[in-house]
Amino acid sequence: MKFQPEEPSEPLEGIPSAEPGEYLMTIANWREDIPLANGVTKDVIDFTGENADGVTVGASLWLRGPWTRDDGTKSKGNLWQYGKLAKALGDEALTQYRTKDPNGFSIFRPTDWKRIPVKVTVDAYGVGEIDPAPSAPKAEAPKTMKTAVQLADDEIPF
Repeated sequence: MKFQPEEPSEPLEGIPSAEPGEYLMTIANWREDIPLANGVTKDVIDFTGENADGVTVGASLWLRGPWTRDDGTKSKGNLWQYGKLAKALGDEALTQYRTKDPNGFSIFRPTDWKRIPVKVTVDAYGVGEIDPAPSAPKAEAPKTMKTAVQLADDEIPF
């Protein structure tokens, strides 16, 4: 009998949670419409990176659309974080985010950008902020005096 393997229920299983702070991380997994208590569904994006000791750690960003709270007030949700992630990933990811399917929804797929690191600020509840990864410092162009060999006047051939 042929069958499709199940997605791992916990993609960060066995990976310790990142302590609050800033990390350079990449996307490890993205799951949509995860059913939670009270009929609530959320999306989750899991990130992995290394801490200062070189140990792989993980953090998750939970996303939810607009909803009405128990007291009747409205919440906008945090789906705007998809746009912030796309912007942090670069121009091509942002273009994909802004491209719509025939129903008017974004075609952005975070897992298409797994190799691009982003700066993730982890707080007590998981991923708090996402920003572009700091760019590597540009290598200094060699200076003529650094690369040239100094010769004395009597060593210069004529």
